[in-house]
Order: sequence, then C-alpha cells, then structure tokens
Amino acid sequence: MDNARSAAAYTTPRPGTRGTHGITLQRAAILYARWALGAAFLSAVADRFGVWGKYGGWGNFDNFKQYTAQVNSFMPASIIPFLAWAATAIELSLGMALIIGASE
Repeated sequence: MDNARSAAAYTTPRPGTRGTHGITLQRAAILYARWALGAAFLSAVADRFGVWGKYGGWGNFDNFKQYTAQVNSFMPASIIPFLAWAATAIELSLGMALIIGASE
C-alpha cells in the first residue's frame, strides 16, 4: 500500500515544479486559455469592421450599432454610438492585453 502511494507521488508532478521542457502543464493551460480568449475578443472586433466578410456575424459597424441599440433599448438613442465604440475599444484592449500577457 505504501509503495502505491509513493509511485503516485512520482508520476504526478507537484504544483510549481517544472516538467522536462521547463513549463508546467498548468502554466501551458493558462497560456493557451489566455491566447484563446484574447483571439476571441480580437475576432469579434475584426468582425465589426468587416474583416471576416460574409462569414462574419455583423459584417459592418452599422449592424453592430443596431444590435447595441436593441440590447440597450433603455438608453437614450444619442448614447448608442458611444456604447458601441466603448465596447469595441474595451474588447480590443482586453484582447491585446491577454495575448501579450499584460497581467503578468
């Protein structure tokens, strides 16, 4: 019974220890998740400006402003363009920050 516990301790890396390639599995997973989330933010911004063409959801910024107006129907119409641009700027900066690792 003691031998089984010892074998498990050697096959399971301890938190904070580095593997043979100098990076832990947890660190690699965090890096992948950060890049994937950052790419998703940047892809949404690119779609608003028509980068994805017919394969995108919005196609252009005017369609996104219309959606912003629907979602924020309780807001005055004059503030809708600001909200659309603010959401775009925030998604762009968060996407870039995640990819370059600004939080580390």
